[in-house]
Amino acid sequence: MLRRKTDLLERLSVPKPCPADWDSMSGNDRVRFCEHCRLSVNDLSRLTRKEATRLVANSGGRLCVRYVQLPGGGVLTADAAPTHLYHIARRASRLAAGAAAAAISLGASVAAQTQTPSGRQAAGGAEINVAAPAAARAPAEAIGATLAGTVMDPAQARVAGTSVTLSNAQTGETRAASSNDEGEYSFSNVPPGTYTLRFTTAGFLDYEATDVSVQGGGQSRVDATLQIGHFTETTGGIMVIAEPSEPLVKAAFNDDLAEVEKLLSRGADANVLDRGIDSTALEHAVSHANLKMVKALLDAGADVNAEDRAGRTALMSLDEDATPDLVRALLDAGAEVKLRDDDGNSALAHAAARSTAEVVRRLLDAGAKINTRNDEGQTALMFAAAVGALENIRALVAAGADYNLKDDEGRTALHLARGGGHEEVTTLLVAHGAVEGDKQKAEEVAEEEEEEP
Repeated sequence: MLRRKTDLLERLSVPKPCPADWDSMSGNDRVRFCEHCRLSVNDLSRLTRKEATRLVANSGGRLCVRYVQLPGGGVLTADAAPTHLYHIARRASRLAAGAAAAAISLGASVAAQTQTPSGRQAAGGAEINVAAPAAARAPAEAIGATLAGTVMDPAQARVAGTSVTLSNAQTGETRAASSNDEGEYSFSNVPPGTYTLRFTTAGFLDYEATDVSVQGGGQSRVDATLQIGHFTETTGGIMVIAEPSEPLVKAAFNDDLAEVEKLLSRGADANVLDRGIDSTALEHAVSHANLKMVKALLDAGADVNAEDRAGRTALMSLDEDATPDLVRALLDAGAEVKLRDDDGNSALAHAAARSTAEVVRRLLDAGAKINTRNDEGQTALMFAAAVGALENIRALVAAGADYNLKDDEGRTALHLARGGGHEEVTTLLVAHGAVEGDKQKAEEVAEEEEEEP
């Protein structure tokens, strides 16, 4: 997912949502008039990120907005990048106000079963089927069992780094593990008893499975499918934007070159991180495409490859206002094009989704790998296709991008372009022989979306 704390939409909140019903207001899908507060309410999630950002930036801090909030904060916009949010964006209008109910479903399979597994009901209504193989039906004095499983997301992609806690309901003893790169976890030598399993990972709902029965010896298996975290649809209200507190970062945030130069001349740390919004002055200077400010910060010792808490660098902040000279300044200062953020996205992927074809070409000339995949199997071309960045796609295809690669959900760039309604991009890709991707898998995903409330 391509999001930055330097983005206005990342720091937006509505402390006091309006109780008025959106459907009762007059207007269109983007803006309606609220009789309750006598203000126009703008639905940011019906706008592209570019449109929403400009609206917020030009509002002077006084704007009534409605939006769908992403897990962990931020605004879901109409041109969401091709992650799982690609599907969620298509059904966002069906979300009820407040947190969308979702739960983890647990299923179990056991090798070499010789009896029918018994079903147990977990909190939230998920059914857990836990059974032990014949070897597990041993005397009570047999050694402990192995309890293992795989953690997956709704698209059945493996989820690594999930914290799994096993608690004995009788003794209170607790053990912890985490899923590996293949999404697998395991507890060995588990004494017979009744247990609770808890799965926790960022971006997904926590879930607790109770009454998991383990018998002595053998192996038992509990697979978990995690559901996407809470999405909140705010009906409307006056927005508040978090601002930096560090003077240098605040000056860069305000695009105040004179103040930045003054603070640097007085010894300000060019690498200071504003912990409130998790960004540096250099990130803001790049997002403003302020070349003089960028050079001033670099000359003062700003680390061009410094990462925020999500692993993003200044080179990943390039947007549509970035110029070739700005890119050159960062590259000349040692910006590394092969670095990737915590989601596996490279600077090229970020640029493909939100910058210009010239920036894309500059990054490619600097050694950016054109077909690098992120953690969900997506390439720069897929990001460009999902948002309809036609010229970026031309640049990537001309440079040899593989337009038939599939992401972890079986989707190609062509599938994403069609799903986003980008006709020119679709025509271009078809002309180059692009294929749709895994149609059967795509249809299954579409059917699942229609079934969800």
